[in-house]
Amino acid sequence: MRFSPFVERIRGQGVTARELHPPTHDDAGGESRATNLLHVAGPQNALLATALCLLTAGDEVLALDPMPLQHQAALQASGATLVRVACSAEEFSTFDATLLAKAISPRSRAIVLANRQPNSGVLFNPETLQAIADLAIAHDLWVVLDVGDAGQINDGEPQGLAALPGMAERCVVIGSQGLNGERMGWLVADPALLAHAEQVLLSLGHELPVVRFDEPPKPATPRISVEPPASSRTMIEVDGLHKKFGNIEVLKGVSLTAREGEVISLIGASGSGKSTLLRCINMLEVPDQGRVLVDGESIRLNHTRPGAPLVSDTKQLVRIRSSLGMVFQNFNLWPHRTVLENLIEAPTQVLRESRAEATERAEALLERVGLAAKRNEYPAFLSGGQQQRVAIARALAMRPKVMLFDEPTSALDPELVGEVLRVIRSLAEEGRTMILVTHEMAFARDVSSKVAFLHQGLIEETGAPDEVFVHPRSERCRQFVNAHQTR
Repeated sequence: MRFSPFVERIRGQGVTARELHPPTHDDAGGESRATNLLHVAGPQNALLATALCLLTAGDEVLALDPMPLQHQAALQASGATLVRVACSAEEFSTFDATLLAKAISPRSRAIVLANRQPNSGVLFNPETLQAIADLAIAHDLWVVLDVGDAGQINDGEPQGLAALPGMAERCVVIGSQGLNGERMGWLVADPALLAHAEQVLLSLGHELPVVRFDEPPKPATPRISVEPPASSRTMIEVDGLHKKFGNIEVLKGVSLTAREGEVISLIGASGSGKSTLLRCINMLEVPDQGRVLVDGESIRLNHTRPGAPLVSDTKQLVRIRSSLGMVFQNFNLWPHRTVLENLIEAPTQVLRESRAEATERAEALLERVGLAAKRNEYPAFLSGGQQQRVAIARALAMRPKVMLFDEPTSALDPELVGEVLRVIRSLAEEGRTMILVTHEMAFARDVSSKVAFLHQGLIEETGAPDEVFVHPRSERCRQFVNAHQTR
């Protein structure tokens, strides 16, 4: 198998991503000297065929950002979730492979690197290439190299990423070159992958169903097993919930049940009632009709007075709220208190814990979310992702029975989303009961035991993740899922 080498050194600093070389044709337009080569009608088709062979809905693919538009289009067609890894815009800067390492999750399936990184002169020196290879091998990832149109192949031994030990079988090299006045695309890869890519292209060309691997060449990471035992008790029960704001009815009779250990993701378009439902569970919004039960205890409301109902037993509400951990999209940390003080305030004031006990638990939680070193910082000096992790730790400090997450990543920059999702994933893995409002479709499919799709104030579809994301019964749910497969 012949793979494209990195051959050109730039200022002695490393190899630029623009200097990957494709295989060559002879002057008569004959066969390429490279073996395991498939020619296609255009380079974008090579990338599309590769994506359809390697990726499926729910997989994550890491790509350097900014990325070529054709990458985004091809990866979207596969249904994979795009995880963007920011590059330095500084000319001839060396790419930091630790950025890739931080973005990898159990759903990661491939890394895509391009030779024409827009607005970036990023370099890949030998140490960086080895680090990328180590990540690919350790996490069982494919690496797709888009080399574009960069000249002729070196007749010597390849010196790039594909030539490193253990990388030949997991590298796919795609590119293009002019041939008889036409722009020809090509890809070089393992023969088994090429055979399937050819079938994919034939299927696309004749408008036939796409042929995918019966057994993918790399085993997919198993989804988190969060199915609760049949005997588990009901932690949250919502029955016939209605809520109006003025003349607008936001919830129109919603019912939902969360058993102990379940992770329920609420998905749907903006304005469908997801956040209102979550806020009604802990009575941040008092419902007009219906019941909310927490661990079998109904929150008592007074419907006898004119107008909107009120909570009739404030002491009961305080007690029940202390068992519900709430994480807001805008963090809601106290700006005048340090990280540690934010965590110990509620346990000392509501649970009546001693300061020493609350501090010990707070420090353990900060260690768990990776922020032990920030214990004495104020929120204003933290990034958005760090503030949200503090908010999660603060909710956990109350020892809640159920965690409620209201779009915890919507206020974050894309590169900060992963660090928050990793913390939430760890909570799911330990079997904690959670209800999550999110637009992160791949994450919801990965961690949830049940998914509920809300539309116009009603739960239009609910079921296991594969039922909702792969085989939705509702046409509106199908449209929503298909439109939200990328991040």
